[in-house]
Amino acid sequence: KNYGDGWNKGFFEGLLVWPIGAFIDTLAQGFGYQVGIGNEGTPTNGVPQLLAILVVTVVIRLFMVLVTFKQTIGNAKMTELQPEISKIQAKYPNSNTNKYEKQRMAEEMQKLYKKNHINPLSTIFVLIIQFPVFICVWAALQGSAFLSSGSLFGLNFSTSISSMLFNAEAWSTGGAVAALVLFLLMAAAQVVSMLLPQWIQKAKAKKIAKLGKN
Repeated sequence: KNYGDGWNKGFFEGLLVWPIGAFIDTLAQGFGYQVGIGNEGTPTNGVPQLLAILVVTVVIRLFMVLVTFKQTIGNAKMTELQPEISKIQAKYPNSNTNKYEKQRMAEEMQKLYKKNHINPLSTIFVLIIQFPVFICVWAALQGSAFLSSGSLFGLNFSTSISSMLFNAEAWSTGGAVAALVLFLLMAAAQVVSMLLPQWIQKAKAKKIAKLGKN
């Protein structure tokens, strides 16, 4: 209900969920959302809510890029150093069973990281930051008062996609078609997000192989 109530609910609720939810509602109002528009049972136009979601998504993404920029650069350097890392690993083929070789390999790897100003734990740091932020954004979207009403292309924001798809009346009004399109877009985005890192890694591996050969 208010900022203080958010902190009463929990640490992350006060720190991120309530501020992000309030930001969404403020943006929706700024884009033209008005409380009470539409007859009872008739959802209001959902364009302001959609624009608010888009702006919040961009802002959060930019924030995450700024926070994790140094770690992202470190990950890129790790990829560039892969040929040298492979050489060090090749010098100690028995490192899995020989403690002396394992220690020597770890020392050389540490020197290589220190020389190039790389923190091998940066990837974990990025995940530690991203996970709670994205969870809080999702909670704010669910808790936003202005996202509980409105519709776009006949699809009510307060109705789940599954209920729209299995509603015969929704197919006649066009809401189910919008739900189906949204579902397909969500599925395609999920597949791309899963495969994209593999595609990028394969492209980098080819480049690394050429560099190593040269």
